[in-house]
Amino acid sequence: MGSIASPSSPVDGSFSSNDRRGHFVVYTVDQSRYMIPLKFLKSEMVLEILRMSEDEFGYSSNKPIMLPFDTFVMDQIILLLI
Repeated sequence: MGSIASPSSPVDGSFSSNDRRGHFVVYTVDQSRYMIPLKFLKSEMVLEILRMSEDEFGYSSNKPIMLPFDTFVMDQIILLLI
């Protein structure tokens, strides 16, 4: 379905030259950074995760998407997605 990149970096809201087209970036509460393929937006699981994020942290177009769980949980979710 696609690959998910998960390099860690501090949350600062900026995009780097390493960001790939066709992906969106999310962060976990322990500040791990994940690049998710846009095609994963068709997954009900990903949509629910984004709803959980909005419920927990609100929505802002000028801040990075923060997920309401840590790297361990995100890694488990990725295993379910791929």
